[in-house]
Amino acid sequence: MGSPNQPRAGKAALAVLLTAGLLTACSGTGEPGSGGDTAPASVLKGGRFDPPVTMTSWGCYSATYKYKENQSFEQNVGLDWVKEKLGIQIQYLWTTPWENDACLTKMRLSLSGNEPLPDVVYVSVDAKGRSILADLIETGQFMDIGEVFEKHASPAYKEILKAHPELWAFAARDGKRYGIPHTADPYVNSPVLYLREDWLKTLNLKTPGTIDELEAVMDAFVNKDPDGNGKKDTYGLALGVKNNWLEGFASTGWIFGAYGTVPTYWLKGADGSLQYGSVQPGAKEALAKLRSWYEKGYLDPEFAMKDPAKASELVTAGRTGVIDGPYWLPIWPLPDLKKNVPGSSMLPVMLPAGPGGKPGFNGGDSLLGVYLINKKYKTPEALQVYLNKMLQAGGKEKGSDVENGFIEGYDYKMENGAPVAVPDQRVDQILLGNGTPMIPERNLNSLAHLASGAAPRDGFDQGNVAYKDAHVPGSIMQKQLSFGIQNEFKGASTPTMSTKMEALRKMENEVFTKIIYGKEPLTAFDDFVAKWKSSGGDQITKEVNDWYQAAGSK
Repeated sequence: MGSPNQPRAGKAALAVLLTAGLLTACSGTGEPGSGGDTAPASVLKGGRFDPPVTMTSWGCYSATYKYKENQSFEQNVGLDWVKEKLGIQIQYLWTTPWENDACLTKMRLSLSGNEPLPDVVYVSVDAKGRSILADLIETGQFMDIGEVFEKHASPAYKEILKAHPELWAFAARDGKRYGIPHTADPYVNSPVLYLREDWLKTLNLKTPGTIDELEAVMDAFVNKDPDGNGKKDTYGLALGVKNNWLEGFASTGWIFGAYGTVPTYWLKGADGSLQYGSVQPGAKEALAKLRSWYEKGYLDPEFAMKDPAKASELVTAGRTGVIDGPYWLPIWPLPDLKKNVPGSSMLPVMLPAGPGGKPGFNGGDSLLGVYLINKKYKTPEALQVYLNKMLQAGGKEKGSDVENGFIEGYDYKMENGAPVAVPDQRVDQILLGNGTPMIPERNLNSLAHLASGAAPRDGFDQGNVAYKDAHVPGSIMQKQLSFGIQNEFKGASTPTMSTKMEALRKMENEVFTKIIYGKEPLTAFDDFVAKWKSSGGDQITKEVNDWYQAAGSK
């Protein structure tokens, strides 16, 4: 279920079905990029290779994960489990953390140094992943995975891609599919609004349904001494945009969304073409509103210098009355508020509607990343067999050997006949890639089901029972899904993006911040748009739309 993001870590959510067939495959030759096997031909029977096959990769991991005993990313119970269950021995040519771009840097060094490529490479779908994906494909050493997927993907995996065919586009080139999608919960960072419920009652305020009504609530939170200490020391809204405007919480995506746009997203315009969200008229309206809120003292003056975790400290200290965030915010960090302020409570509500009569927010992506397969790898189906099992494990398929989790005594334990997750011991976090693939809608459906008071239907629901405080926020999120604004550009970085987008983003962040702080007039937005277009933005827009047409715009 939901918990705060770890670097490159997804949230467990889905339901699946693994079909084990009888497949034959030749082993590798022992050369880099060939599987490294010197054993006789291996047979896949009952979902397991016999004898085991080797699958090499680049190993990127979260530096924050705490291992038990003498384990490490290179040697752990998860890798042992994969070898035992599937007959696949995962080996890493090198390992490095995701943090501080160490993984991306190491990938680039391996490419520039012409080092042998591994059997499998996992590439994340974020901007950093986009920047390396094109280079990997252009080596000519990775295969079109279409045949591998069609032959070896489980029915459940195929069903996800049938429902979300757009997920193929990220790693598609010239009619070929170079990456198997690692599907994700797109709503894991989608926001609902949380308000100090006790302050609303103290000041006799109604729950806001529009931006204007929210503004009235924030004004009261700032100016009417909601905590009763006789001091003007409270803020209306917690924001933390140090890293970008679309953080996981304490973010601005829902504010821009109320005006019909999302910064950094590519949105479908009235003419059917894709347009950059940061240069749309709605962005100017949102900046004007944020500027007004700053001037009125609703925002912490240091919001632009804080990340979400730091911004949330004003909420948990009892000094800020409103924060946006996902369904998991009541699990972390909001419980600290009750510890610090007895009698306090936060109320989850739907996002407020903008001038157009409806809310909007930055919709998430159902794609976490893709797996590329080396043309030299003699057992490419091993990757799909691995992913099939991960999908099954993430969904805790009823009646399966992963219904309760991966390994009893490690990631879960049995108490009174029911499985209980062991905190911070997630097997999927210490394996190849980035957690388990997911059925995109699975987790919200589970939370909404439990919020209704219904009994758990399977192991997945049972796992979410413990996260009671997330049930109602999850059901609220489900109700507002139709207001999500999607990023329509799913491809890798275009040529001009690769050379100019970083500078354009830096300019965008500086101008937006200065406008909100009143260091530049609102008209600076118009100057920014003109400069953005002339400094590469127009060319990027053309390249994005060329991709959109080639990908089959909808």
